Amino acid sequence: MPNRFMFSGRSHVPLNSVQTALRDAIQDKLDKGYYKLEDCHCLCGADDDVIIAGTDRYGFAINTVICRSCGILRIDPRPSRGVLKEFYSREYQDLYWDAEPENISDHFRAQVTGGVYMKDFIKGHLNISGFRGKTVMEIGCSAGGILLPFLEDGADVRGYDYNKSYLEYGRSINRGLDLRHGGIDEVKNTGERFDFLIMNHVLEHLVDPKEAVQTAFNLLKDGGILYLSVPSIKNANYYKSHDKSYLGSLHIAHLYHFSRNALMSIMDNFEPIFVDEKVRGIFKRSPGKKAEKFPREYDSNIRFILWRENSVSGLISRKFDVFLYGHYFYTRLLRAFKFLPKRWLSRFTF
Repeated sequence: MPNRFMFSGRSHVPLNSVQTALRDAIQDKLDKGYYKLEDCHCLCGADDDVIIAGTDRYGFAINTVICRSCGILRIDPRPSRGVLKEFYSREYQDLYWDAEPENISDHFRAQVTGGVYMKDFIKGHLNISGFRGKTVMEIGCSAGGILLPFLEDGADVRGYDYNKSYLEYGRSINRGLDLRHGGIDEVKNTGERFDFLIMNHVLEHLVDPKEAVQTAFNLLKDGGILYLSVPSIKNANYYKSHDKSYLGSLHIAHLYHFSRNALMSIMDNFEPIFVDEKVRGIFKRSPGKKAEKFPREYDSNIRFILWRENSVSGLISRKFDVFLYGHYFYTRLLRAFKFLPKRWLSRFTF
């Protein structure tokens, strides 16, 4: 891997002053042992790994390893459950992007757009007319924007998240959004069951994804539906759309990186209705259904990561050590001016 995958103490994405101060404070907690890390094994049970990075997009001193057996990527050692609860409650959203009111508003609108797509996506694959009278639960709902289209379609919705500011914003937009503080542990303690469960880019954040899948099974009614999506190791469109090299996808909040086949290997008690390489899937609660065997994808995943690093955007990122977002006008324009010095590029990346 390129030298920039090794720890240097600096961020590989542009950060404002608030994000920089927060990043430094988190690294200080890691250095002093307040944020404890714990060793872990691969989900497939193997203990044969290769370190591919000693840092992440923010410059934290954390290792990302790849399993030589199945090819799943993970952080090892990783933050403990207690650390993650505090991190998601106090720091995650502000580090990921500013939690200023206008940014939360933009985020909520983007969630609503995603919710409309998700609602129609589920309806199309299940061949159902709508969600009237159904219960829809989302774990990791943030501001609750994804749930709004389901609410407007007649569903009884509920969401859980650790960030109180985002929850409060969502409640202020629509009182019909039942948004509560907590995560998957708090949801399972309610003892309630739902018709639909949404885990949209959540599984990769959890210490034990296999346990989380079985918790999802227990939260669903008989015949219930799970919508599950994670950032995919092999989704070329994901990296192309953000115009970034592979280092940009590594960060302290992503404990695991899955391919489609890797995800399918932990889906005990679920029947896949639709799953693609992006990875997004619709699963039906199916007691006794066995998951697929763990894949052998070490070689293919390494090849994909190297391909991303040697693509045009990857080469630009490596040369200038910047993180380019393709959907912003200025960074699109800068593709034609890749000879510009880093200090100029960083003024136009966000």
